[in-house]
Amino acid sequence: MEAADALIYRHLRLDALRLSPSSFGGLFEEEQAKDVSEFVDAIGRNAISGAWNGTGDLVGTVGLFARAGVKLLHKGVLFGLFVAPDWRTKGIGRALVQHVIREARPSMEALQLAVATPSTSAVRLYRECGFREYGLERRALKIGGEYVDEYLMELTFDDC
Repeated sequence: MEAADALIYRHLRLDALRLSPSSFGGLFEEEQAKDVSEFVDAIGRNAISGAWNGTGDLVGTVGLFARAGVKLLHKGVLFGLFVAPDWRTKGIGRALVQHVIREARPSMEALQLAVATPSTSAVRLYRECGFREYGLERRALKIGGEYVDEYLMELTFDDC
């Protein structure tokens, strides 16, 4: 995605936070208050990719960022996978994950992610794409008075 897509990206990101609050670390109200320029900055700092339907609507997103610091450059983080509800079960999520894997493979040795344990379809997708659990972060998110655990997952390219 490019800076010109920031407004469209912001709209889908807010839908993701509103519809699936336990799946993301961001809070709808906080991100809604952000200016579009902050979304332009996010696109510039990260490799954010989108899936567009035949009429030019953004229906899915995923992000990739490289860890900072010389000792961590070999690892990337997949984040923010979301597919609009009307476009799920059409292979878009899988295509977005596979795109990130292809982008990361030439320069990274591993991809990591965190996924909410109740998000069974996302967990299944990541496993099918080769990610394996290496940990569990209990109480990773607190939403109101309830906690959400997250699986920590990794795909190492030397395993492929």
